[in-house]
Parts: sequence; structure tokens; C-alpha cells
Amino acid sequence: STQSTWGYQEMKEEDLTRVAIVNADRCRPKKCHLECKKACPVNKTGKNCIEVENTSKISFISEHLCIGCGLCLKRCPFHALSLIHISEPTRPLYISYAVFCLKKKNTN
Repeated sequence: STQSTWGYQEMKEEDLTRVAIVNADRCRPKKCHLECKKACPVNKTGKNCIEVENTSKISFISEHLCIGCGLCLKRCPFHALSLIHISEPTRPLYISYAVFCLKKKNTN
């Protein structure tokens, strides 16, 4: 399911998983009505895919529970969420990298 081009592995779209990530600079859970959490279909089943505590500065999205539907993105009034495509075996590595890049990009 991968093709080698110039020594790099190219993933086909069906080999990739979509997952939502939070932009820490834009997320304002104390100023919204937690629309992302309310819209999440995984949360509606009783699982905690998107969690926000009273003391939270940003929403937490579980990369293991996120199904990549994008409903949270559409409901966030601060546009603090993004979907990224990652390969399943490297999912935790890419999530950490993506969050780091968003923080780094916004500090420059």
C-alpha cells in the first residue's frame, strides 16, 4: 500500500487516519460553550474523546478515540482545531510533532 519514490514512502489516502488536533494559541474553553465537546459523536457515546476541565487552558483530544469526523472543527468558534492525516503505526509520533509545530509556528 506504499510506493517508493526517491527513497521516500508515499502513503495512499486509504492508509492514512484523520485526527483532530488543538491549536493551543486559539483554544479558549473559558470563553466558549465547549461546542467541540458537545459536537463530538464519540463523546455522545459516553467516551471522553474531547475533555475540558474547569481548570483547563485548552481542550484535550484523545488521539486514540478521535475518529476524524471534523464535527468539532465546524463548531469551534475560535477555529482552534485542525485535522491532520497520519499513518496508523506512527500515530502517536505525528500527533506530538503536529502539536509542537503548531506551537512553534504561532510563536514566530
